[in-house]
Amino acid sequence: MRLLKKKRLNRRLWILQVVFIVLFLLLLQRLWDLQVINGKSYADGYELEISRKVTDPNTRERMVNI
Repeated sequence: MRLLKKKRLNRRLWILQVVFIVLFLLLLQRLWDLQVINGKSYADGYELEISRKVTDPNTRERMVNI
């Protein structure tokens, strides 16, 4: 009886390990794709967003201290 329970537990742990390894490999593949393969296009797009100019019309007159 104990041996049967131990085998089931080992099988479940093995399946769980395989699932986590597959998920980790998918995460690594996605990171590789974002950083190495498409990194340049993402960096260029980010530079365009942070260097955008916004013009705001001045609604007040110039203030002068006398």
